Amino acid sequence: MRRIAIILSLVVLTACGSTDLRNLFGEHLAERESKKILYIPDSYEAIETVVDSAILSTHNDPIILTTAEEIYNIKENIFNIREPFKKIEQLESKIRKRAAELEFGKFIGWEVRHRFRAKDNDGRVDILDMLYICDKRFNDNYFTASLNNDDDRNYYDLTYLIDEITADEGTSLIDFIDAERVESWSEDISEIVSEIETESLNIIEDVKKTASDVKQEIETTYGQTIEDVKKISKVIKTETQEAISEIKSELTEVIPQESNSTEAEVIIDDYFEYEINNNTIDSNTLLELNNF
Repeated sequence: MRRIAIILSLVVLTACGSTDLRNLFGEHLAERESKKILYIPDSYEAIETVVDSAILSTHNDPIILTTAEEIYNIKENIFNIREPFKKIEQLESKIRKRAAELEFGKFIGWEVRHRFRAKDNDGRVDILDMLYICDKRFNDNYFTASLNNDDDRNYYDLTYLIDEITADEGTSLIDFIDAERVESWSEDISEIVSEIETESLNIIEDVKKTASDVKQEIETTYGQTIEDVKKISKVIKTETQEAISEIKSELTEVIPQESNSTEAEVIIDDYFEYEINNNTIDSNTLLELNNF
């Protein structure tokens, strides 16, 4: 029964004219493809659909449009892509070669321009305009692009880029890096450099303050300036070394002559260990003094 109803509908539509039938197929394709890109597909509500013949050109060839999209992807991620300009050159060449091979004026299918409203991921209702380029039977959608000027990589941006690439005079790589984006990058880099400089200055100030605090603490605690402490440490080191040398000299005199140097060192080391164990010499003090 349902099949009969569909057939009758098609008969009625055919009788009304091929334009109505074409629009019906276009609406079905537009609804199907639009719901694929929505956060909340159930919020979809069609507003208007216009179907036109797709006559082959650089503006509706799926391969050229897809390649132009790749160039935009590189632009937006240029700092994360290895040899980006080399890749752009390769994609440019691909577009020019494809454009030279096109059979301009050939009917390839349909261009479906579709306006609808739907909710975004925050639940707000937006009105969107989309372009779908499909085959002659409205089965396969070759390419999808936004017709909203505010959207990145919208259809108008892509066709402008394609025209720049396929123009007789060609285009330079810098044309792909639009002035606004370059200015934005420059501002970002300048901001990062400024933050690093500020952070570096803060670190330097913190180090200076810490050093000043330590110096003040030493002077307050010991009643001596840093310079005085250094002088005292030098004197202590010298006196200690002289005392140790004197003790070693005295011990060496009482060591039997037949003892070798290794035995002498062992005896001297044993002496100092004895003195330390009997608290005659403070081990920590000796360690600190020997490290000067």
